[in-house]
Amino acid sequence: MDPSTAFYGTLNIGERIAEDFLAGFRQLVPEAGNSLDVLDLFCGKGFFLRGLQQRMPSWNLYGFDQNPPIIEEARNNCPEAIIETHRFPPMPYPTSSFDLITANMVMDYSDTRPSVGFPTSFDFVNYAHELSRGLRKGGHFSPFIDVPVTDLESEILRDFGLVAQPGNFPLFRKIK
Repeated sequence: MDPSTAFYGTLNIGERIAEDFLAGFRQLVPEAGNSLDVLDLFCGKGFFLRGLQQRMPSWNLYGFDQNPPIIEEARNNCPEAIIETHRFPPMPYPTSSFDLITANMVMDYSDTRPSVGFPTSFDFVNYAHELSRGLRKGGHFSPFIDVPVTDLESEILRDFGLVAQPGNFPLFRKIK
Protein backbone atom coordinates (compact mmCIF):
# COMPACT_ATOMS: atom_id res chain seq x y z
CA MET A 1 0.00 0.00 0.00
CA ASP A 2 1.22 3.49 -0.84
CA PRO A 3 2.18 5.16 2.48
CA SER A 4 0.68 8.46 1.31
CA THR A 5 -2.77 6.83 1.18
CA ALA A 6 -2.43 4.43 4.12
CA PHE A 7 -4.15 6.56 6.75
CA TYR A 8 -7.08 7.79 4.67
CA GLY A 9 -7.57 4.84 2.33
CA THR A 10 -7.99 5.88 -1.29
CA LEU A 11 -7.76 9.60 -0.56
CA ASN A 12 -4.15 10.76 -0.44
CA ILE A 13 -3.24 12.10 3.00
CA GLY A 14 -2.16 15.44 1.54
CA GLU A 15 -5.45 15.77 -0.29
CA ARG A 16 -7.40 14.99 2.88
CA ILE A 17 -5.34 17.47 4.91
CA ALA A 18 -5.89 20.12 2.22
CA GLU A 19 -9.63 19.41 2.24
CA ASP A 20 -9.81 19.73 6.03
CA PHE A 21 -7.59 22.81 6.01
CA LEU A 22 -9.69 24.60 3.38
CA ALA A 23 -12.91 23.87 5.26
CA GLY A 24 -11.54 25.55 8.40
CA PHE A 25 -9.76 28.36 6.56
CA ARG A 26 -12.80 29.31 4.46
CA GLN A 27 -15.00 29.35 7.55
CA LEU A 28 -12.71 31.84 9.31
CA VAL A 29 -11.68 33.82 6.24
CA PRO A 30 -14.66 33.78 3.88
CA GLU A 31 -13.41 36.95 2.20
CA ALA A 32 -10.22 35.21 1.01
CA GLY A 33 -10.02 35.62 -2.73
CA ASN A 34 -9.60 33.02 -5.37
CA SER A 35 -6.12 34.30 -6.18
CA LEU A 36 -3.84 33.98 -3.17
CA ASP A 37 -0.09 33.64 -2.92
CA VAL A 38 0.45 30.65 -0.61
CA LEU A 39 3.66 29.25 0.87
CA ASP A 40 3.94 25.83 2.50
CA LEU A 41 7.00 25.87 4.78
CA PHE A 42 8.94 22.61 4.77
CA CYS A 43 6.61 21.22 2.12
CA GLY A 44 8.10 17.74 2.16
CA LYS A 45 6.93 15.65 -0.79
CA GLY A 46 4.33 18.25 -1.80
CA PHE A 47 1.20 16.22 -1.07
CA PHE A 48 -0.45 19.12 0.79
CA LEU A 49 0.42 21.53 -2.05
CA ARG A 50 -1.06 19.09 -4.56
CA GLY A 51 -4.24 18.87 -2.49
CA LEU A 52 -4.48 22.67 -2.42
CA GLN A 53 -3.81 22.94 -6.14
CA GLN A 54 -6.56 20.44 -6.96
CA ARG A 55 -9.10 22.41 -4.89
CA MET A 56 -7.90 25.97 -5.49
CA PRO A 57 -6.27 26.01 -8.96
CA SER A 58 -6.19 29.81 -9.07
CA TRP A 59 -3.91 30.01 -6.00
CA ASN A 60 -0.22 30.64 -6.64
CA LEU A 61 1.56 27.94 -4.67
CA TYR A 62 5.12 27.94 -3.34
CA GLY A 63 7.01 25.56 -1.13
CA PHE A 64 10.45 24.86 0.18
CA ASP A 65 12.28 22.22 2.09
CA GLN A 66 15.93 21.60 2.79
CA ASN A 67 16.18 18.05 1.42
CA PRO A 68 16.96 17.97 -2.35
CA PRO A 69 15.65 14.41 -3.04
CA ILE A 70 12.38 15.26 -1.26
CA ILE A 71 12.08 18.47 -3.29
CA GLU A 72 12.32 16.51 -6.54
CA GLU A 73 9.41 14.36 -5.37
CA ALA A 74 7.47 17.49 -4.41
CA ARG A 75 8.04 19.00 -7.85
CA ASN A 76 6.77 15.79 -9.46
CA ASN A 77 3.75 15.65 -7.13
CA CYS A 78 2.76 19.28 -7.69
CA PRO A 79 4.37 20.61 -10.88
CA GLU A 80 2.19 23.73 -10.80
CA ALA A 81 3.87 24.96 -7.61
CA ILE A 82 7.21 26.75 -7.40
CA ILE A 83 9.19 24.54 -5.04
CA GLU A 84 12.75 25.26 -3.94
CA THR A 85 15.49 23.70 -1.87
CA HIS A 86 16.42 26.07 0.93
CA ARG A 87 17.55 26.07 4.53
CA PHE A 88 15.50 28.07 7.02
CA PRO A 89 15.85 30.81 8.22
CA PRO A 90 15.68 33.04 6.29
CA MET A 91 12.93 32.38 3.78
CA PRO A 92 14.12 32.83 0.18
CA TYR A 93 11.38 35.34 -0.65
CA PRO A 94 11.01 39.12 -0.48
CA THR A 95 9.17 40.83 2.37
CA SER A 96 5.36 40.76 2.14
CA SER A 97 5.22 38.02 -0.51
CA PHE A 98 2.36 35.88 0.78
CA ASP A 99 -1.30 36.01 1.72
CA LEU A 100 -1.09 32.66 3.50
CA ILE A 101 1.75 30.62 4.99
CA THR A 102 1.13 27.08 6.17
CA ALA A 103 3.42 24.87 8.22
CA ASN A 104 2.25 21.32 8.74
CA MET A 105 4.03 19.33 11.44
CA VAL A 106 6.80 21.93 11.74
CA MET A 107 6.32 23.38 15.20
CA ASP A 108 7.21 20.07 16.83
CA TYR A 109 10.80 20.98 15.94
CA SER A 110 10.69 24.35 17.72
CA ASP A 111 13.06 25.12 20.58
CA THR A 112 9.92 26.02 22.55
CA ARG A 113 9.12 22.29 22.72
CA PRO A 114 12.22 20.63 24.19
CA SER A 115 10.19 17.82 25.68
CA VAL A 116 9.35 16.51 22.21
CA GLY A 117 12.97 15.43 21.91
CA PHE A 118 13.63 15.84 18.20
CA PRO A 119 17.35 15.99 17.48
CA THR A 120 17.13 19.18 15.43
CA SER A 121 15.25 22.23 16.56
CA PHE A 122 14.89 25.78 15.30
CA ASP A 123 14.78 29.13 17.02
CA PHE A 124 11.10 30.00 17.32
CA VAL A 125 11.77 33.75 17.60
CA ASN A 126 13.56 33.73 14.22
CA TYR A 127 10.75 31.57 12.83
CA ALA A 128 8.10 34.07 13.98
CA HIS A 129 10.14 36.95 12.56
CA GLU A 130 10.37 35.25 9.16
CA LEU A 131 6.66 34.42 9.14
CA SER A 132 5.83 38.05 9.85
CA ARG A 133 8.32 39.28 7.25
CA GLY A 134 6.93 36.96 4.57
CA LEU A 135 3.25 37.75 5.15
CA ARG A 136 1.40 40.72 3.73
CA LYS A 137 -0.59 42.82 6.20
CA GLY A 138 -3.88 41.00 6.74
CA GLY A 139 -2.28 37.71 5.67
CA HIS A 140 -2.58 34.50 7.64
CA PHE A 141 -0.33 31.83 9.11
CA SER A 142 -1.61 28.36 9.97
CA PRO A 143 0.34 25.62 11.73
CA PHE A 144 -2.49 23.38 10.62
CA ILE A 145 -1.80 19.86 11.82
CA ASP A 146 0.62 20.62 14.61
CA VAL A 147 -0.01 20.02 18.25
CA PRO A 148 -1.80 23.01 19.79
CA VAL A 149 0.14 26.26 19.74
CA THR A 150 1.48 26.97 23.22
CA ASP A 151 0.87 30.19 25.14
CA LEU A 152 4.57 31.06 24.76
CA GLU A 153 4.43 30.53 20.99
CA SER A 154 1.26 32.63 20.72
CA GLU A 155 2.94 35.40 22.70
CA ILE A 156 6.02 35.34 20.45
CA LEU A 157 3.86 35.37 17.32
CA ARG A 158 1.86 38.28 18.77
CA ASP A 159 5.12 40.20 19.36
CA PHE A 160 5.66 39.97 15.60
CA GLY A 161 2.13 41.15 14.77
CA LEU A 162 0.51 37.74 14.30
CA VAL A 163 -2.68 37.46 16.34
CA ALA A 164 -4.57 34.22 16.97
CA GLN A 165 -8.02 34.12 15.41
CA PRO A 166 -10.95 32.93 17.55
CA GLY A 167 -11.98 29.29 17.51
CA ASN A 168 -10.31 25.90 17.44
CA PHE A 169 -8.75 26.25 13.99
CA PRO A 170 -5.06 27.27 14.28
CA LEU A 171 -4.93 30.55 12.37
CA PHE A 172 -2.99 33.76 13.03
CA ARG A 173 -3.60 37.04 11.23
CA LYS A 174 -0.90 39.61 10.55
CA ILE A 175 -2.15 42.93 11.89
CA LYS A 176 0.91 45.13 11.46
